[in-house]
Amino acid sequence: MEEEERPMANSRTEAACSRVLLTLIFLLAFPSEGVPWGAIKEYAETHQYILREAMSLAASDSAFVQKFPSAEELVNNDYVIVTVLGKSGPGPDVDGASPYSWHYFNPVTGEGLAPRKVSDFFSGMMHKRVRGESQAREAAWAAHFLADMFVPYHVVGMPEEAAWQVFMAGTPVGERETGPAELYSRQSPAPAGWGGGGDFSSALELLFKEYPPANEEGVDWFDPWYFNGWGGTSAPGIATGSHGFWEYQAWEWFRFCHIAQKSLPPQGYDPLWKNRKSEMGTVFWRAQAAAAAEYAAACAARTRQNIPAILAGPDQGILNAVRAVYTLYRASMTSLRASWRQEDLTGGGYRVFCTVRNTDPREECVGAGARLLYRKDGRWLVRETVTLHRPVPPQGAGEFFWDFRTSDSFQCIAEITGMFRQTPDLGYVNISFTTGGVAPEMEHGRTFAGKMNLSMANYPEGSRINELSLSISPFGGNVRGIARLRFIPAVPGGMKPMGLELSLEGASDGTRLSGTCRGTQENVFWTGSGSAAGRWSCILSGGQVKGTIVLERDGKTFSLAFYGNELAR
Repeated sequence: MEEEERPMANSRTEAACSRVLLTLIFLLAFPSEGVPWGAIKEYAETHQYILREAMSLAASDSAFVQKFPSAEELVNNDYVIVTVLGKSGPGPDVDGASPYSWHYFNPVTGEGLAPRKVSDFFSGMMHKRVRGESQAREAAWAAHFLADMFVPYHVVGMPEEAAWQVFMAGTPVGERETGPAELYSRQSPAPAGWGGGGDFSSALELLFKEYPPANEEGVDWFDPWYFNGWGGTSAPGIATGSHGFWEYQAWEWFRFCHIAQKSLPPQGYDPLWKNRKSEMGTVFWRAQAAAAAEYAAACAARTRQNIPAILAGPDQGILNAVRAVYTLYRASMTSLRASWRQEDLTGGGYRVFCTVRNTDPREECVGAGARLLYRKDGRWLVRETVTLHRPVPPQGAGEFFWDFRTSDSFQCIAEITGMFRQTPDLGYVNISFTTGGVAPEMEHGRTFAGKMNLSMANYPEGSRINELSLSISPFGGNVRGIARLRFIPAVPGGMKPMGLELSLEGASDGTRLSGTCRGTQENVFWTGSGSAAGRWSCILSGGQVKGTIVLERDGKTFSLAFYGNELAR
């Protein structure tokens, strides 16, 4: 590159250029994809600063009660270490860790993958959180690609394949792709071949000479202002190019002029964020992950519209990035809290209540809805979705309920969704619990009491028992009962004692009841005592049951009729 073509030569003194070269050549003395906003540990820690300040804001936010990585856990997943052996570290700025296109989005053309990557890593963060795994890497990388959208140089450019077509055709590159010419320098115009008159032929030639199409280094994006410094595509060339040198200046300006003054980011949340309502019965964070992509694109559009102001005052980009990362993290949390309780119902069964509390002190939650899943016979079944007709006020509550006409206990999951119009909020909460069922004595079914058709009028003196009872549960028509006969003579040596103790179980199909019975008998149907088993059935007519018990022994059957009348409750 000729001396007059160097962007720094027309806008910086030789002393300033020497300072840049002396400080950056050592730190960036290796081929690199560059360090957007800076993530070099102990040197250019822009991304680390953004993470720490965002978490400082989160520390005073009551919504961050759920498990979330600490500032240091986040920082430990986004830094670059530069040594004489090369660059290393866990961050996306390490060579080969991520393609160029992940760090860019041109809102004018809609090209670039940064919004999609913010969404992808937001989704990964939520997935890890649900599984109880560390989400620090996903949270840090989502924040990194979002913060890149506050750099003027990251909201311009074009995909490598489109740049290749322009290069082969020898056509100029328009401002839609390049952004304003002052991205080259605010003091001097760009020379021909490096942006003058839309001619980027020299920049394109340099790019494709070092990184041909479909290269393996991940250079899949053409940043018009990236490789135009002293040294071309080498580290010094990146450091002294328009893009790299402005980022260095931005951090230095901010560090010395603002950190010492303890400047604060804009208060509250970024108004560009728009919640999407979470979905029940699916990946509940899917909608909010899509909102994250929309938000990143909106941030890029705002940066693109304010490029001149940000170039002149880099601090606003960094402070706005702090607020944006805080906003993104807050959108993964919710102010909704859930609890449950159970009450018995008159007539049998119980009611499950699910209460949702809105802990947000300022904003109501609108459109709240809930559904209940319960596990029965090894399968998850879904009850109807219930909605609230009024918003849940700030620090207020709303309640949903479902009735169970059964005495059974169930494993349950209640899901609740709602929308906040201004506060970034996931708007989703769930709660798992197991219902207690209803004690048998609390059930209110139909009960019948009667006797077996066995007369003891001619038996000698002694104690006599002849009773039968049947209960039809209101929960599915289950039937239970007992049949008891007992005679114990008052004078020993005469008639032998006799007895029958049976438990009856079965079901009702409306007018017919039937089932099995088992227990013991003594000298009723056969001589001696022992176990007895068989079946029973009866007809229900009005308030009376009439039927028969049939026992089986050694291929023989023994029957005994019975009857019963319904008891009033």
